[in-house]
Amino acid sequence: MILFYVLILSVHLIRGTESRTEIINTGVDNGHISSSTVSSALGTETDPCALYSPPKPDFSAPGRRISETKCLEYKWEIKTVAERNNRSEECQADNKKKLLPGDRNGNTHLLQFPHLGAVGWKKDDGTWGFHCGCSLISPQFVLVVAHCAGTNKLPYKNKSPEIVRLGVNNIYQVTDENSSPIDNKIVKIILHPNYNPLRINNDIALLKLEKEIGFTELVHPACLWPKDDLSELGPTATLTGWGNREASDDNARGELFATVVELMDSKECSKTAENFYRNQWPTLTENQLCAGKVDGELEACKMRMGGPLQVKIPLPGVSTDYNLYYTIGIASLGTKCDLKVHLDVYTRVSSFIDWIENEVWS
Repeated sequence: MILFYVLILSVHLIRGTESRTEIINTGVDNGHISSSTVSSALGTETDPCALYSPPKPDFSAPGRRISETKCLEYKWEIKTVAERNNRSEECQADNKKKLLPGDRNGNTHLLQFPHLGAVGWKKDDGTWGFHCGCSLISPQFVLVVAHCAGTNKLPYKNKSPEIVRLGVNNIYQVTDENSSPIDNKIVKIILHPNYNPLRINNDIALLKLEKEIGFTELVHPACLWPKDDLSELGPTATLTGWGNREASDDNARGELFATVVELMDSKECSKTAENFYRNQWPTLTENQLCAGKVDGELEACKMRMGGPLQVKIPLPGVSTDYNLYYTIGIASLGTKCDLKVHLDVYTRVSSFIDWIENEVWS
């Protein structure tokens, strides 16, 4: 009789293990992580003060691009961070146990654009000058336009950028309590081999950072949109830029601004441009896309070049305070800030996915 109950118990344990494994392996549907995957992968530990470090599932699959696999990992990471912070807050509220090492350090402010960075050049007086935005796409690489990876127009001895600053809402107010500034040295500049500075075509580059950046709620990579078709993302996207265009001091000029812009197809963009810019508008290639604001002020006007055109990714079951984005374009060519109609040309990220994957994750 004892042997019979042991056999029954063993069968139930095996079936339970199989069921949990099946949920983890099949919980990814068309690039979305289901709640069952998160529940299984994160575990069912009810003590909020217990050590919380769930194993990362393997999101690779036959036929899935590595950039899509990485995006699934980023979604899982942000869900894990959110859960860890929730547990830490519960533990702290309990007043019986201390927060665990590595949990939130008291800074509860989350950045709206945690992947956004600024590219910095060393001024002759030893301070930093920032002239382009950029987007973190992996722990050690940022995406930027090629014409921001080195310029002869800046009055500095070193014409190449030297650092990327991340984790801030103001690139010059690094002591702000709502910022966790990270200055990371640039160790390698990778220009696209077909970059043409005269025609501003294939205007894309990668900057390799000296140190890998850990995934936190304040700083983490953006996903790359892999398709030329943008229709499923909606009619608009968000452009970000550093600096108030009317400011006269560095602190105000370093503030982060964001603007919602309309996505336009090339024909619509060219037609709109003809009415306002006549022969000054370039002919767009298949590697470029257009977005703009036909009526209204472009808040994110200053220093938007190199910065991402992005769309926020829905994260079911996670507080809207946490942010993860698709980068769909990189600001390459823009109109002046004082014009009534603002159109920008962006390098289309999907056109360069193969090149990016080969350089970043090969």
